[in-house]
Amino acid sequence: LLHAQKWDDKAFKFLEKMISKCPSYAKGHGLVPTVCDVGLFETIWMMQSIVELCLNIRGDKKINLKHISIKKLFSKNLVFIKYLTALSKEHGGTIGWTSWDNKIPKDADDSTVCNWVIKKFNSNSTVDLNIIAKNFYNGKYFITFPNERNFSISCNVHALNLFVLEYQSLQPNNQMIEISTSNTGSIRKVKLEEIIVTETNFLISQRQEDGAWFDKWHKSPAYPTFKAIELLLSLQEHPNLCAKLGLINELCRNYCRKSIDWALSTQHNDGSWGEPSITGPGNLEETSYIVRLLKTASNNWSDDKVIQSALYNGRKYLIKHLDESIMDQGYFNTKQPFLWIGKQYYTVSRVIKSSILACLWED
Repeated sequence: LLHAQKWDDKAFKFLEKMISKCPSYAKGHGLVPTVCDVGLFETIWMMQSIVELCLNIRGDKKINLKHISIKKLFSKNLVFIKYLTALSKEHGGTIGWTSWDNKIPKDADDSTVCNWVIKKFNSNSTVDLNIIAKNFYNGKYFITFPNERNFSISCNVHALNLFVLEYQSLQPNNQMIEISTSNTGSIRKVKLEEIIVTETNFLISQRQEDGAWFDKWHKSPAYPTFKAIELLLSLQEHPNLCAKLGLINELCRNYCRKSIDWALSTQHNDGSWGEPSITGPGNLEETSYIVRLLKTASNNWSDDKVIQSALYNGRKYLIKHLDESIMDQGYFNTKQPFLWIGKQYYTVSRVIKSSILACLWED
């Protein structure tokens, strides 16, 4: 502003407002967020973890669903679902990471996760896959933003999750999707099954030799790896898709097992995973992702004592630091590594907390 040709009072007041919102642990340092706000992204990613928790609670016959705390949880989630449904409809089926600025481009990541969350809570909801495919599918994989030069593994997993979810509910004669040809921009129709198979083959081709994936939006391989393996193991419920992928019988499990073994081999002695933090050689965020991965693994290799032991120790580590990490407002800003990638590394405390809570739920 000091170097602008004309002073802008509105811009100055906006910056003042941002500084005034600086959390207590950073007061006096003049810190401001790189972007503000990220309300939709944060809300949707929290809900993505909470879906898992809520569905587990709903399916547990030992839990009284009429208990006031449970009713309150589902009531709050219903409010979010109604809000996201209305927002998605208002924006034509695709959204960006914030709701208030139309200049922010729509993206496949927020759009697909938003629609997936809505569909998981409301199976009667409808998703226009044509809109998402025409905007973000290039015939090989999904781009996060228009004109993107490189891809995101996690974004492609999120898109696949939504498309597989719709594959389950759509009638066979309704499974034709419109996509845009990249060279000419012309529209053609392809089978939903074809998109899923092409996308999954692309995802498989991107795995590293050690069994992990890397992502453009997150520093840790734990983040895309747990998401990719959850998706791939879920495909066992769809024999037709597995057959087209060449992953019939034990081949799917054998492929995924390499990633499970990577996770098992990288656990620290204190039960944690990932980069060092103030709590020890690992950190809570990456540990929560691997614990979620191993929970999925334990359902597929229920007699594997190595998986069960690693899972137990990982949960024990998270429980040890649970109270402080949930209650201390600045915990993830001051005591844990910044692993999310934007213009710089950053952290999203509420998203991490929701992941921790989801993975600590005992089935």
